[in-house]
Amino acid sequence: MGSGNKAKAADRALEIYLDILTIGWDKAVARHKDPRKKPGQDDDDTAFIERPTVGDLIRVASEFVTVRRSTFNSYAKAIRKIYADSMKIPGAEKFDGRKGGAQRWQEQVDKVYLDQLTAERVVRWRNEFLVGEDDDPTGKRSRINTSNTLIRNARGLMAKKHLPFLRERMRLPEPLPLDGVPLLKPPSMRYHSKIDAHTILSAARKELEKQSPEQFKALLLALVCGLRRGEIDNLLWEAFDFERGVLRVQNTRYHELKSEDSAGEIDLSDEVCAVFESLRMGASGEFVIESEHAHNRPDSGTRYYRCNLVFQRLGRWLKKKGGDKKRPIHELRKEAGSLVAAEYGIFEASRFLRHSDIRITSQVYLDKKRRVTPSLSLTAKS
Repeated sequence: MGSGNKAKAADRALEIYLDILTIGWDKAVARHKDPRKKPGQDDDDTAFIERPTVGDLIRVASEFVTVRRSTFNSYAKAIRKIYADSMKIPGAEKFDGRKGGAQRWQEQVDKVYLDQLTAERVVRWRNEFLVGEDDDPTGKRSRINTSNTLIRNARGLMAKKHLPFLRERMRLPEPLPLDGVPLLKPPSMRYHSKIDAHTILSAARKELEKQSPEQFKALLLALVCGLRRGEIDNLLWEAFDFERGVLRVQNTRYHELKSEDSAGEIDLSDEVCAVFESLRMGASGEFVIESEHAHNRPDSGTRYYRCNLVFQRLGRWLKKKGGDKKRPIHELRKEAGSLVAAEYGIFEASRFLRHSDIRITSQVYLDKKRRVTPSLSLTAKS
């Protein structure tokens, strides 16, 4: 509160709080002097910030954090949500993008000082978040994962490697806002297959190959090649090397991969090569999946799919075939990984899925495809 005297600081805090209630947040902020900058400093963006806000952290971090823009935006959204919910800032407007409500909500959250959030407040927010609207165990498991993701993403703005740069520009709170908040033990995310890949492929050839070729291509790329949705969305025909029988997954002018480990070559069978060579004969452009959108928006900071309509239609088709209700297309990638693991082992499955860590493959993606029982007979003679 700008004072070392606890009584004076308490009086000032009460005054500010009452102003917020009576005249609103913006007018209260304007009425009270901003103590963030040192006396005599101007409003230059590079001036040292004595008491940084959420907005200050996001703005300064954006100058040197090197992750993809969409990833950085997920960091910013996470820290804004944690601060807003922990500080009880109403969030009804944040979904009103057309009338400016979302912008007003963001500006309000961005004015909150970093040091106003404590570990105790974060834990209290998380406990309330985990309660949810029902006692459904599946829903609670999902909320545990979501809360862990939010905390992990918010910490991304204040990662250890970024702290020296941040501290050159601002006085960070000690301890840091999310220090001392342990992540919850995540529930098992192990994939359990609900589909039969051979049945799905057979049905797709009958129902999609001629009538809905874009959906058919997307299905093959997910189930046979194990591609992610973003990789499918931006895949170019030049990625296929039909002579060598491989599909190259790499960064292009339209798409940046999830990580460097995501790059690689995927082996294709002669049959799959023949199918895609045939499909290429009818192509009208450089993208494997045709779309009314000419190309992706490389400068977009939000997740955007040029083939979203294709994915939606394929998702509905997969659900009718018993596919996952939430992420039916991603389920195809998991199924592909499980099939490779059953035939060639987990190491090859991890390489096929292009994971950076084999633990990801074993913990999430693989389902048991073979019956395994002890070699014991109940009728064996003693």
